[in-house]
Order: sequence, then C-alpha cells, then structure tokens
Amino acid sequence: MCVYKSAKHIYAQIVDDTEGRTLAAASSLKVGPLSVEKPEDEKTDEKQDKKGKKGSKKGKPVHVGGKKTAVAREVGKVIAEAAKQKGITKVCFDRGGFQYHGRIAALADEARKNGLEF
Repeated sequence: MCVYKSAKHIYAQIVDDTEGRTLAAASSLKVGPLSVEKPEDEKTDEKQDKKGKKGSKKGKPVHVGGKKTAVAREVGKVIAEAAKQKGITKVCFDRGGFQYHGRIAALADEARKNGLEF
C-alpha cells in the first residue's frame, strides 16, 4: 500500500509490484467533504474598553483537531474496504518518505482497524 499526501489531499493505493498494477485506490478527492464540526472561534467576549464602552472582540481560536486528519481516517477506511472486496488482507505499508505521524499515521491506523495487516 502506497501513500501520498499533498497540502490539501491524501491518496492511498494498493499496488501489485510483480505485475505493476493498481489493485485498489482511495483518495480524499473521492471521499468528499466531511461534516466535521467547526471550532467555536466565532464567540465574542463583551469587554469594556478604556472609554467605558462595551465592545465585542473575537476570542482566541480553539484547536479541536484537524479536518485533514479526519479525512485521512476516512480514506484509510475506504482503502481497507476496497482491499477486503478484492480479497487482500496483508499489505506492505509504503509511507512514501513522509514521516509516520499526523495524517499518514491516521490513515494507517484506520486501515488496520478495518482489517488490513501490515
């Protein structure tokens, strides 16, 4: 299983190296947008300024988690399901030179949860 990530998307494919054929593929382009809840950074705090007037200022944005990581998990689930349909249970994981953390790790973990063995 080969994984590639760009700034916006993530791609995974299961390739048969002996024949040079792609057996299954999944990407964030095919998964589509997820309905991930946005952080509540639109809250306003009423504070008095120096002149005694009440004003509203935006609070600091709260980091809830990455939408890209959630999409990577979904791609991991889709690639595992596609592999099951083809009768593939065991793969060699090629992270494509990317560090094993963040989106790459999320995709791999979700693929493992859904039945793929690395």
